[in-house]
Amino acid sequence: MSEAVGFFATLALALTLILFIGKKRKGESRYERTPYSTNDWQKLDRGIDPTSNESKSGE
Repeated sequence: MSEAVGFFATLALALTLILFIGKKRKGESRYERTPYSTNDWQKLDRGIDPTSNESKSGE
């Protein structure tokens, strides 16, 4: 009986630590991310003409 109590106590402690560490790591970003932008090759892959000027400041 005492073995079962020890097992469940250890299990509860392990799950608590896993959840605590998981929540703590979730807030951290692994890499610095820049705002999403596409390069010319990605635009071609998506069927967008990269030679067209997206920001039409002159018009």
